[in-house]
Amino acid sequence: MKNSIVQVTYPKEKLEAIRQYIGRKGVDMSAELQATLSRLYDKHVPRDVREFIDAWESSQAANPRTPRRPARSPAGRASPIPAPQEADE
Repeated sequence: MKNSIVQVTYPKEKLEAIRQYIGRKGVDMSAELQATLSRLYDKHVPRDVREFIDAWESSQAANPRTPRRPARSPAGRASPIPAPQEADE
């Protein structure tokens, strides 16, 4: 499953305090935030939806897609690169 980036606004002073005290405990802030998001997911996403997503994710892992080829021109050949044109003097 692809990951997404989450951005939130939070008061600077409070964030600095969190960083200071979480660092003293040797805790990874990113791991803490990911755990919090997982709890939110479990709390708010219905069980049947979570089960569907888990099943879909498992099927994707079992059947990875092959990489796609570059697009071709309608004639079935790669599009040629146009030659540079000379300027009239």
